[in-house]
Amino acid sequence: MTGQENRQPMGPVVTQEELDALLSSLRAESSAGSLQSLATTVSQYDFSRPSSIAPEQARHLRQPCVELARQLAHDLSAYLRHEVQVQFQCLAQS
Repeated sequence: MTGQENRQPMGPVVTQEELDALLSSLRAESSAGSLQSLATTVSQYDFSRPSSIAPEQARHLRQPCVELARQLAHDLSAYLRHEVQVQFQCLAQS
């Protein structure tokens, strides 16, 4: 006996028709409302001419880069069995 025979359903069982009706109603609601909400939350950004970033944002970008350099130096040293030094140099804007 594996114990699976004694399992009871946790709640009421949903029929396939009820599930299809629920999914179709969700699709109808989401297709009508998602385009309007998407249009209000998305703004265009020109990557060919990026605007400058604030110093606080630069600090937030710098920290993961420093951590990546530290982790890369550690992992590469372990893989090569030789000391490797990796340093983050700068975060510059032009």
